[in-house]
Amino acid sequence: MSIEIHTVPPQAEKIRFSDYAINIFKSLPTKSGVKKALKKGEITLNGAIAHSGDYLLGGEELILEREINYKPYKLSYPVVYEDDYLAVINKPAGIPVHSHAHRNIQNTLMHNLSPSALPHAMELPRPVHRLDHETSGLLMIAKTYEAMTGLGSALASHEIKKNYTTVAIGNLSQSSPIRETLDGKICQTDFVIRETISSEKYEKLNLLEVNLKTGRRNQIRRHFLGIGNPILGDKKFFIENKLSYGNGLYLVANALSLIHPITKDELNFNLPLAKKYKRLFPNSI
Repeated sequence: MSIEIHTVPPQAEKIRFSDYAINIFKSLPTKSGVKKALKKGEITLNGAIAHSGDYLLGGEELILEREINYKPYKLSYPVVYEDDYLAVINKPAGIPVHSHAHRNIQNTLMHNLSPSALPHAMELPRPVHRLDHETSGLLMIAKTYEAMTGLGSALASHEIKKNYTTVAIGNLSQSSPIRETLDGKICQTDFVIRETISSEKYEKLNLLEVNLKTGRRNQIRRHFLGIGNPILGDKKFFIENKLSYGNGLYLVANALSLIHPITKDELNFNLPLAKKYKRLFPNSI
């Protein structure tokens, strides 16, 4: 069980709970997190279940009480970086970051990471962002609430640079960037062509470095399918008769640059590409 208690300081005028509650609880740094906790009845206001429309004037006692369910799942993978505040792991392809089933990255973290020695560490480390189930590569993990809040803010303000390497099939129909609407929002995907080779089945195969200016779910895969150049090995976003079954999805989050949210050190990580990329593009890798 995780419990956090907060006393509201005097307010100049009354304020709605939903407007006040962001960042007052270390484990709920986002508005969506607060909304979910309210829906589950995990927050009380002076002993009664809190609601988003409640008004606060000061002096109220807010308590967040959450049951943490953890089902360990043993799966080993490389830990690229780790300290008492955060870690960066190399997520394997084929396992989700979160899911309703217990086979996910969240449930593997205690098996792969060392416990934080800090007094205000989270009971369980948590992934700060997502990678697609099929995508491998660098994934940031928070071990303290301060790190989780700092990394979350840096992601929201685009201060963290995440680069991907992928292989798109066919004759590329447009140059960078791709700007298309996803889920009702304009999204931008920048890319650089490192090499293009001929292919009997796909006409062309293009080795690309990709950078996201926005972060929608499956953005890279959806954007390249949208311009007629889906990612090699993608079994979800594909063109008929252009599907590869042999070596999985050719998409990896292989470079990451950030400022450590606590120490302010500059951190840069790069993963070597897997052999399947080198077999296709021996001159570029």
